[in-house]
Amino acid sequence: MNAREQGWLRRLIGYVLRRRRDVAISFAAAILGAACQAGAPLLERQIVDGVIIERSESLLPWLIALIVVAAGAFLAAHLRRYRGGKVALGVQYDLRNEMQAHLQQMDFASLDKMPTGQLVARASSDTTLVQGLLMFIPMMSGNLLLTVLSLGVMLWLSPPLALVSLIIAPALFVVSYRMRTKIFPATWDAQQKEGEVIQLVDEAVNGVRVVKAFGQERRELERVTESSEELYGSQMRAVRLTSRYQPLLQAIPAFGQVAILAFGGWLALHGEISLGTFLAFTTYVGQLVSPTRQLAGLLAIGQQARAGVERIFQLLDLAPAIADAPDAVELGTLAGDIDFVDVGFGYDERRDVLRLLNAIPRDVTIVMIEHDMDVALDFAERITVMHFGKVIVEGSRTDVVADPRVAEIYLGA
Repeated sequence: MNAREQGWLRRLIGYVLRRRRDVAISFAAAILGAACQAGAPLLERQIVDGVIIERSESLLPWLIALIVVAAGAFLAAHLRRYRGGKVALGVQYDLRNEMQAHLQQMDFASLDKMPTGQLVARASSDTTLVQGLLMFIPMMSGNLLLTVLSLGVMLWLSPPLALVSLIIAPALFVVSYRMRTKIFPATWDAQQKEGEVIQLVDEAVNGVRVVKAFGQERRELERVTESSEELYGSQMRAVRLTSRYQPLLQAIPAFGQVAILAFGGWLALHGEISLGTFLAFTTYVGQLVSPTRQLAGLLAIGQQARAGVERIFQLLDLAPAIADAPDAVELGTLAGDIDFVDVGFGYDERRDVLRLLNAIPRDVTIVMIEHDMDVALDFAERITVMHFGKVIVEGSRTDVVADPRVAEIYLGA
């Protein structure tokens, strides 16, 4: 399967895996952090039940254990953020370099069709969205593992109370699915509009002398204003959709937390669970709220990043109109010197130049720009004659000499 047939996510993962060591350290740190966070409430439960209520155990060992767990969580968070950020910046760096390298290989006709603003938007805002998405992934992987571990411990502590916490899952799935189908098109349109604004600004800045010379300042200002208003409207549409769905994703776990606290408090008052178990449950529920909110943020930025990634790959998948032969040899980096021997710039050296050119094998194509018609007719097999930037005749020596316009302009006839 070639690159174009792969999905955007699979292709992006290919860039991520170029830094396997940083990815491995980041995910290992995420696992360590999740384990430390999942174990802390169990230590708190043991302190409340065994040390405070039953007074059957010593406090010091459990406090030392809590300090060790907290230190492990801190170290894991540091490694996860540092290595994850390094991977995200590295992928952004690779994408920008590959876009630049691909543009250098494109033919002039294809480059002329590419708006400068769209290219700048892909290299700046789109790659920034990709970086933001990749910064989220190690954190979310750790939070996902924390959720799984927390639910496992909660089922072990009290299955009825744990089942209450699972009620929110279907609601989250429905809202997330609706959010995915709405935000992605809106984000794609906003990023396209941003590229159009950048294009207009680039044209106005680079052509400011022409604009001022013809007194078109008001016209250019109106063009930029109109395009900026369209960008504002498109971005507000994306903001409106995000503000509709993201609060729902954040509110649903809060309602679940209220239900768990109410039911758990009732169980604790009736002696169904211990006070330490209830404390552990409330801690787990509090820990699950943050991952759920991060999931809401990830889903939002994920749709934006998807639009950016697909726009980047759309550029990288453009094939140049002129391609190398399948058996072309990559020259690589060449090193050498240029020696100037018997080089002159005078009119008398033209015969020496012709002699050197004629010594080159005839199967080698040579393009020569020459203002001396005698030299051109003596050497070239096919000639293109231009006058004031316009081609007036193109053909063999005979065709050029026989053309009356050439005779009038260059041959003095």
